[in-house]
Amino acid sequence: YSKYPSSVAALSFSRDGRLLAVASSYTFEEGEK
Repeated sequence: YSKYPSSVAALSFSRDGRLLAVASSYTFEEGEK
């Protein structure tokens, strides 16, 4: 559940979604590890 807040924060911070994509990939890698 700790990974979701980061994605939500990124979405709220960057509405274009580009930052969200980067944050999503980063959180995904963190989850994999």
